[in-house]
Amino acid sequence: MNDRFSVGRDEGYLVIRDNERGGRAVIAFLPNDRKPDAPLNMASVCVKALNAEAEKYRKRRDT
Repeated sequence: MNDRFSVGRDEGYLVIRDNERGGRAVIAFLPNDRKPDAPLNMASVCVKALNAEAEKYRKRRDT
């Protein structure tokens, strides 16, 4: 199973990419100086949720 969304970096920002749309960034997270791991943690949670929804949609569409 290929995940539709993934986490990456673009011009210094942490971004969520849509791999079905040529890897374009769909969400960007600003850096957080006080909690440097917070954007990555938030992006990881969002990617898991987005991929779960995309998989549900894909299954519903294919039936």
